[in-house]
Amino acid sequence: MSNRYHQATLAASFGALLMGSALVHATSLPPVHRAGQVEYLSGGIGKDESTAIQAASKNWPLTLEFAEKDGRHADYLADVKVIVRNAAGHPALQAQAAGPLHAGQAGAGTLQR
Repeated sequence: MSNRYHQATLAASFGALLMGSALVHATSLPPVHRAGQVEYLSGGIGKDESTAIQAASKNWPLTLEFAEKDGRHADYLADVKVIVRNAAGHPALQAQAAGPLHAGQAGAGTLQR
């Protein structure tokens, strides 16, 4: 068989592998929730979900990771109360984090720095 055939087969196989990896990350993401102008996702329990959230976090302007350090040891936290305030100081989001990772975004100019 020709060298071009092998190169095309290799390229197609590599492309399928990349698409499969992207699909795993997409299906491992927890659902996106909306509260007013704030969209967020929360989770990170389990390797697949935490890897998917970390990979997707570059698309979210705010990413939080919750952990508690006790001496030399740190544990990831879930069920953390998350409050995001708008420019007027009023709560724009009140949520309970479903895992140690929380990502969010809001309309321009709606949140307090």
